[in-house]
Amino acid sequence: SFKKRLESSDAATAVQEIAHDMRSPLSAILFLVETLRAGQSGPVTPVQERQLGLVYGAALGLSGLADDIMESTRGSLIADAKPQAFSLSEVIHEVTAIVAPVAEEKGLTLSETYPTVDTRLGHAAAVHRVLLNLTNNALKYTQSGQVAVGCSDLDSNRVEFWVEDTGRGI
Repeated sequence: SFKKRLESSDAATAVQEIAHDMRSPLSAILFLVETLRAGQSGPVTPVQERQLGLVYGAALGLSGLADDIMESTRGSLIADAKPQAFSLSEVIHEVTAIVAPVAEEKGLTLSETYPTVDTRLGHAAAVHRVLLNLTNNALKYTQSGQVAVGCSDLDSNRVEFWVEDTGRGI
């Protein structure tokens, strides 16, 4: 089975990194297809609409597969790993670097806020995944204005992560 082949931590890490690297171009494909389907680049014929729907469905399926792979490998990696010191600002910056092309294409301002105490103990990969998911969603549903990603100190042992946007809301 797939899980048995990923018993090696090095193999699981490699697969996780490959799946992670797949997400960025897939997010860009999904965004660009949505833009084309909305007619923002000109009229779309019914044949083009059908083709774009097929491309969108395929990219969405691959994105889901990448998420599933990341989840299964991260789950085993996080369960086995001890919390380690990591930079909160580095994680936030990595997330915004991944989604910056989408923000630029939509004309949105993308900002970052960092905590006073940058180094914390935890699982950087898990924080990265959650922030990336929330930021992608914020960008998807924000048509104008801004998206902000940040982290604030609550006390010496706790922080609060947040993603704010000027989108339509839930």
